[in-house]
Amino acid sequence: PNLSGASQRLEAVIAPAGKSVDDLAADNKAFALLPERRRARVLNVTDGNRYLEAALLLDEYLDVTEVTPLKYVSVDTSKFDAVIFDGVTPSDAPKAHALYLDPRGDGSPVKVGKELNQPELDKVDRKHPIARFTALEDVKIAKGRALLPQVGDKVVAQFGATPLLVAGERHSHKFAALAFDVRESDFALCVAWPLFVLSTLN
Repeated sequence: PNLSGASQRLEAVIAPAGKSVDDLAADNKAFALLPERRRARVLNVTDGNRYLEAALLLDEYLDVTEVTPLKYVSVDTSKFDAVIFDGVTPSDAPKAHALYLDPRGDGSPVKVGKELNQPELDKVDRKHPIARFTALEDVKIAKGRALLPQVGDKVVAQFGATPLLVAGERHSHKFAALAFDVRESDFALCVAWPLFVLSTLN
């Protein structure tokens, strides 16, 4: 399910081990034609974040539209596959999947708790798709805020017992919330940053 490529052929081959006998060599190969990947429409709501813009440029299959928080109110989010809220949290939930970076206020999909000084992502769920292949434990954070997930939400990374990265679903749309501004950390300078952004969008 994680592979795609227009007109690309995937080949699987098996072979006998050791001195074992192969009674039917005709079934040793299988082929599959990979589906064409569709371009994803992403709305980036931000006042400007070069680290985020750079990460989004790494995937040629992302069709990114960038707007300021002031212009967001007039955008129809149902026309997008995903919305990224960079340091801004509108009161109305988008009609699309969403990634919240440093969410605040009543519009956040998860309640935001107390401020934390120099928290660490010391517990990470490596099996979760948005944390796979990323070294989140190495990230240094100046400050962040505790997240208070609802029942059914998934805590992907935490500082001790305090959630800092939460994923879940609201109104039939998936979301992920990161409890700090990447510019208040060295996350944006790590290889894990673009991997996290693109894995979350995928």
